[in-house]
Amino acid sequence: MQKVRSDRDFPYENSIIAMASFRNVYTSLMLVIAKSTDKELARQVSYLKAENQILRSRLPKRLSLTLREKNRLIRFARNLGSALNELATIVHPSTIRRWIREESGKKKQKPKKGRPRTAADIEKLILKLACHGALEKGPPGGASGPF
Repeated sequence: MQKVRSDRDFPYENSIIAMASFRNVYTSLMLVIAKSTDKELARQVSYLKAENQILRSRLPKRLSLTLREKNRLIRFARNLGSALNELATIVHPSTIRRWIREESGKKKQKPKKGRPRTAADIEKLILKLACHGALEKGPPGGASGPF
């Protein structure tokens, strides 16, 4: 005799099916939202590019950037990759890439350990005094100790 399954044997079976169905609906909904968000962002970027081109056409041919403006462009352009070719308008993309290379090539100098080196002019004076024998005679007036 074959036993008939009842809801009491698998009480959570319906909820598992409902959860799987909900997960599929949720995933589909998130994909729709993501796609619409991407399209909206693409429209916004297109608008900003057009606006940027209009403003750029009204500026002089050459702009001078401050160090702060240059560093700001470097920070935002660093991860753009080939999109930089389409986006850069006030500075040539190759210039920005050169700035990025130069900045990454800079190494932060570590502070030197120990006593600072003796200045060259003081070193020359000590050698001059040693050559003339002034150090062997001692301090003027016969005082003892360092002079």
